Amino acid sequence: MIGRAVEIAKSARVHPEAKISSFVVIEEDVKIGAGSNIGPYTVIKKGTKIGSNVKIEGHVLLGKQPKFSVLSTARKEIPSLR
Repeated sequence: MIGRAVEIAKSARVHPEAKISSFVVIEEDVKIGAGSNIGPYTVIKKGTKIGSNVKIEGHVLLGKQPKFSVLSTARKEIPSLR
């Protein structure tokens, strides 16, 4: 079963028994095994392999990310309780 608004790269292999919820992006060379359940709002990055009967709840970014440096840190000031 494949939900609505799902993007699956041509080179990705999704087993016919896998369930893909709505609003999922599956990039190149991804493999998803039988019985796996991919929740909504999930991005599965290039080359990621997901075995059989795996459940991913949703709102997940899975796979390798580009490396980067943090140049600054954002902080929220917390008022004193005094």
